[in-house]
Amino acid sequence: MVLKIVLIDASFDTEGIGKLSTLPRVVAYVGVSLLKSIPLRLYADFLTFNNISFTTSIDWTNERISSLS
Repeated sequence: MVLKIVLIDASFDTEGIGKLSTLPRVVAYVGVSLLKSIPLRLYADFLTFNNISFTTSIDWTNERISSLS
């Protein structure tokens, strides 16, 4: 049974990036670094999956990070 669902729309591909084009490069890099951070990924796992152990969450996070490199 699905209790929650998050849908992400890739509409920026067709609409362009708009005001993001004026975003300073440093701010963009900080934002990307935050999204790649391990604490944020662990927190997302805990929000997404119910009743998983901390070690399982760390294993999943490490697998996703190692697959990105």
